[in-house]
Amino acid sequence: MPRPLSLKMAAVLNRMFPVSSKDMKSEQDIRDQLPESSAIVVLGDRDCFKTSILFQCGLSFAADGKLVTYICRQPFVTMPIKVHGLPAPSPHTMKNLNFQYVYSTDELIRYLGNIHLQGEPPTVIIIDDFQHYVQQIQDGGKEQAIAKLCALVIDACSYIQTKSGTCHLVLSSTDTQPSHTTVYQRFNKCLCHITVEESHGAEKRLNVHPIPSKLHLKLVVKDEIFLDKIMKETEVT
Repeated sequence: MPRPLSLKMAAVLNRMFPVSSKDMKSEQDIRDQLPESSAIVVLGDRDCFKTSILFQCGLSFAADGKLVTYICRQPFVTMPIKVHGLPAPSPHTMKNLNFQYVYSTDELIRYLGNIHLQGEPPTVIIIDDFQHYVQQIQDGGKEQAIAKLCALVIDACSYIQTKSGTCHLVLSSTDTQPSHTTVYQRFNKCLCHITVEESHGAEKRLNVHPIPSKLHLKLVVKDEIFLDKIMKETEVT
């Protein structure tokens, strides 16, 4: 029997993309190279489908019966693109997916501070466009603002872990400045850089680089997001 992906970061990645559908060598590489961390920050420009990937992650956890809180500024105008091979929205999955529409940083801080008051807190917290909340913090520089907000989110997750034994955290941000990503990695340990490699009409090709690892996931975006291949850094041209 094949060994399952190790939990934590690999478990989160496997709920964003159908990693286990690839060959066992790729699965072994992912399990061996990804660190033990329950938190991951997805970084990339606005056109690299971060929201679709975060929403898919939430759906996949919800389909497994996990309670998911998805924090974003406003309701979706259109449904995010589905990742091929992973769960689709259904009454079963959506009942485990709780949307919190939070526009201001003060609202986010209040939500995190009151998470202990929830009867059954989520075991997965997803925050889309994290940079939106960071930008509202005026005290100190950007690095200090990122550190302050990350610390508050990590504290909330740590509380949930003491109650339920686990809490996965997924953030997304368009801020890819190296000095800022260093702060994200210090708090969350794992980053996932997404870049657009090619764009031909409605079709795009994306590169996903989980850090720290020497792996690259190649995606093709059409009517759905397809995992095309998993490559080592030495194979990437």
